[in-house]
Amino acid sequence: MVLQEFPACSDPSCDVDESEKQNYASKPSCELTEKCVNACAVYGRVCPCAARIASHAACDAMQKLIDGSHFFPKEKPSFPYLNADDVVIKEKLGEGGYSVVHSCVVTAGEEAGQEFAIKYLKRKAMVDLHQFKHGAADIAVEAFFLHNLNHPHIVKLHGVTAGSIETNVATGKECGFFIVVDRLVETLEHRIEVWHKEKEENQKDGFMTRISHERRMLKRTELMQKIRIAYEIADAMEYLHAANIIYRDLKPDNLGFDQDGVLKAFDFGLAKELRPEDVKEDGRYELTGNTGSRRYMAPEVAKECRYDKSVDVYSFGILLWELCSTEKPFYGYSSNKHMQKVVLGGERPKMDGQHTSEWPTNLKWLMSRCWSAFPAARPSFTDIKDVLRDILHEKDAIPPNLAILDEAEHSEELVEEPIKEGGGLFGGLFRSPRLRGKSEGKHESDIRPSFSNISPVETKSSRSKSWGFVHRR
Repeated sequence: MVLQEFPACSDPSCDVDESEKQNYASKPSCELTEKCVNACAVYGRVCPCAARIASHAACDAMQKLIDGSHFFPKEKPSFPYLNADDVVIKEKLGEGGYSVVHSCVVTAGEEAGQEFAIKYLKRKAMVDLHQFKHGAADIAVEAFFLHNLNHPHIVKLHGVTAGSIETNVATGKECGFFIVVDRLVETLEHRIEVWHKEKEENQKDGFMTRISHERRMLKRTELMQKIRIAYEIADAMEYLHAANIIYRDLKPDNLGFDQDGVLKAFDFGLAKELRPEDVKEDGRYELTGNTGSRRYMAPEVAKECRYDKSVDVYSFGILLWELCSTEKPFYGYSSNKHMQKVVLGGERPKMDGQHTSEWPTNLKWLMSRCWSAFPAARPSFTDIKDVLRDILHEKDAIPPNLAILDEAEHSEELVEEPIKEGGGLFGGLFRSPRLRGKSEGKHESDIRPSFSNISPVETKSSRSKSWGFVHRR
């Protein structure tokens, strides 16, 4: 899987990093325009030099997954291969920062005639070296993850471009390197949006204010439907965590439903295997900070501290509140406001409104434990499934074995520790948490303010989506 050396542009004005140039021969110059990578970009052309470097980045990203892995096989993967002629591309489903997604029909093999989704790099990304490199690596990594994952609530890989990655990416063709996966017909984001609009219409009609047995039963049925969805999400995350894989971008945009209504997680661009030999003395890992979507990002990630799989649990807690309430958490918060109020101030979504009044006690408890500022106080996804199962069985009590997770009983505290110099957007301006004994500081309940009102303006994600299906409210 090691890419053979390719010649890089020798033009002095070429914007390819010098260290990368040294990995390749210096001749010949760009064979398409005889200009540098910048010139190719100006003319909207895919530079062969950039394509070759992007192919190297894709191969290197896959090799890093294999090296020292306890999950991925060391031998060369036996992907299900498809030729470009074996796929009929149909309507566009969406696009992200680097790639575009279309529906497609496979015309060869055992799955001939079936409809799937095909993902490949956008031409706009291919004329920019930085985007080309990262986009190619993202697709390669996602293909590798999906090929090795097998769970009913995770999209399945049905094919990749036939031939080697370096050959396919280096062609510079828009569909030179693609993956084919399950076709999803709706995202969870869109379904929540539909529920939200229905709730608003009912409120206008005064329907929700009518006290009746029928209405209470209907609301209960709707809540149970959402809890079942949450259970399926937790099931997928439990599977990933059992394989020591951290997802890092759990949100409604990255969850969808196939034509049979089965929920599936997709977009594994930020997923990463956590290896035992990399764990630090505090049980956490040195991982990239400020990773994922700000609204669902755990405080320790936003503050660029060490973290572990529990950051996915925090994201799940925020998502669970959004799913059940059909409201956007931290609606309208800018990056700075989110940092000040949520990350540093401990603000969390409200649970004292009309839409939460009929929620079971254990559901509210579960949310508050999942989004705890204390990583050690968050339950595992196995425990989360236990609570959700009890809710589905109409048991409104916290399981005794989970009561010890209550922060009031927790013996560990947050203590402030400066972020490493120069780290992140805010550098050393803010402090990050680590744990210490209870006698050394205040408890979270002493330092966290009460929940405040949510602003009516949308906020932006900190990461460009690599899949489509964009629905916003």
